[in-house]
Amino acid sequence: MPSRGLDGLQEHGLLERVCELLHVLDVVRMLMASQNFQEFGRNTMPRFIKQRFRAGWPLQTAHASEVATFFDYMRDAKGWLAGPNTSKPYNVVSTGTIPKDEGAWVFLNDGTDWLGFQGLYCQFSQGGCRPKWVSFRVCLHTLDVSGAFVALSAGKRTWGLQPIVFIFNYRGDDMHTSKRSFALQTVPNSGEMHIMELEQEGIRTGIAYEVSIHLDWDTSTLALFMNGQKVLDAVRFRADLQPQLMGLYNWRSRASCGFSEVMIGNARPYPMAKEPLSVWRASEGRRLLPGRSRYFGMNCWGVSLAVVLGLLVSCVAVRAYLQIVLMSR
Repeated sequence: MPSRGLDGLQEHGLLERVCELLHVLDVVRMLMASQNFQEFGRNTMPRFIKQRFRAGWPLQTAHASEVATFFDYMRDAKGWLAGPNTSKPYNVVSTGTIPKDEGAWVFLNDGTDWLGFQGLYCQFSQGGCRPKWVSFRVCLHTLDVSGAFVALSAGKRTWGLQPIVFIFNYRGDDMHTSKRSFALQTVPNSGEMHIMELEQEGIRTGIAYEVSIHLDWDTSTLALFMNGQKVLDAVRFRADLQPQLMGLYNWRSRASCGFSEVMIGNARPYPMAKEPLSVWRASEGRRLLPGRSRYFGMNCWGVSLAVVLGLLVSCVAVRAYLQIVLMSR
């Protein structure tokens, strides 16, 4: 294209109008066509990204959002349903912002203590799919209690999502071990959990953490990235499942957290960090104490009821045995 023609398009704003009609990947391809286009891109792309997406977004993230199976800025919760566990008071949903961040946020507050799947959930696929990437941003308002649960599931029951592909969450001071850390769990039967602790500054409130999880369906392993930095690698998960639902919820009634930019698809959402901005210490998979399977839907009342019923059965059995012994005499 002659330089004069390009200058004319820029002068009348037509070239920018054309970019607004194209996908990000097509815009990038067009800008690479000539040096003049590249100069135009350097001047206009930041404004284009801010207007169409969010200020500061990398082109990679913008492209991933456009080709995603599911993407939600989280400006509101209209695309989500309450629960699925709504038998007791559940998380209250609100929208807002956090300091020094131009993104939209959905916050979860209140609810019932020690109860899972009491927040929001959505069905992003009708027949199930195998996404390569699942990402979201999470912000904590409370550090002393556990919350900020994100569950990827292949099915739904009345009390929660099941079977589980993975659950990500924050562990507060109410946990016996690994307090004030993030955790990832993929195998509910064995209870293996991977702990991620932030050294030096520690996990803080009011900070947006970018979490992206890469699922390799061929090897049945996943990797987890925090702010573009790989923290976990080669974590086993059930590749025989076809995920179709996602759940967001808190674990304690005093917990408060926010979610933003939930994305499920095959394109990598965030670029790799050029150099580690923080030092994360990740543990090997560890087995939880008995009864901790409540992360996957069993609350403490269910565990207590099971114990009581077991004691009653034992008492009945002992009484019957004593009666038999006495009658035999």
